[in-house]
Amino acid sequence: MKIRTILESKGRRVRCIAPDASVMDAITMMADNDIGSLMVTDGDDIVGIVSERDCLKQLARSPDTVNDHPVLAITTRDIVVAGDDDNLAYVMEAMVKKGCRHVPVIHDGELAGMISIRDVVRAQLDETHQELKFLREYIQGGGA
Repeated sequence: MKIRTILESKGRRVRCIAPDASVMDAITMMADNDIGSLMVTDGDDIVGIVSERDCLKQLARSPDTVNDHPVLAITTRDIVVAGDDDNLAYVMEAMVKKGCRHVPVIHDGELAGMISIRDVVRAQLDETHQELKFLREYIQGGGA
């Protein structure tokens, strides 16, 4: 399965935040949109990604700073990026190796979507169910 198939079913909208926005702005945006990460962008340039875990760590370490601490200070810059033509297995392996739960998807050099580990697991389960269905039908049909 290609990553574009996942994006076609879930949508391509990506929530972004400016590097100079506060950690509290990021927390609020993620809570309001029921999402676990934001792309940190400066205009059309991708700076990195900030996750709910990044924000929680900052909150735990220094709760008084979340209103004025810039999100850039907690942004992960070395990120896994997927192409919309990449295979699901390749992206899943990259996510596991890097320990990330969200991956931006790029198409023609532009941000085209975001997939989460939940999206990947759901797609893998769908693929597995389709394979099982095919195998059951094949066995019940006598293999012909």
